[in-house]
Amino acid sequence: MSTLFVDTVNEKTSGNGVIIPGHVLQVLQYQKTDLFSTSSTSFVDVTNFELSITPASSSSKILINCCLLAHHDANLQDEFRFQRKIGSGSFGNFGSVPSSRVMFTSGYYGSNTSASANLIFLDSPATTSQLTYRLQARTRHSQTLVIGDDWNSEDAGINVLVLMEVGG
Repeated sequence: MSTLFVDTVNEKTSGNGVIIPGHVLQVLQYQKTDLFSTSSTSFVDVTNFELSITPASSSSKILINCCLLAHHDANLQDEFRFQRKIGSGSFGNFGSVPSSRVMFTSGYYGSNTSASANLIFLDSPATTSQLTYRLQARTRHSQTLVIGDDWNSEDAGINVLVLMEVGG
């Protein structure tokens, strides 16, 4: 068995980069600080909550990490999903998630309660075109869901979306 010791690794052809499978190649973060509310039982876009990333390799995977703070006024179950757009195409569902399924849920029980909803999902887009991910939400009981606010209508925190490219 041989061991290779190096101090630096340079790309052979300028602009191609060095991709090491399993290593993080880039990290992007978006923070949503404005409020969003809906009482729709159909999925709607959460305004101002999308982020784009351009993979360096078609074998890369994109790790999506999202954390939301939300509240409602009574017993409620919220459902969330991400949609993906490749290049200038249209937004659509991806992975093994059919259009009718949710990617994650958050339940609240009792009145004037707040809770966080979290999602971690590993996408395999197989492209080097720009990818844009957007969040959609719906309620299950036609009551109002408010993202980015606690039950006192005070700014309670920042909602975060992080995209990480992992070399494939």
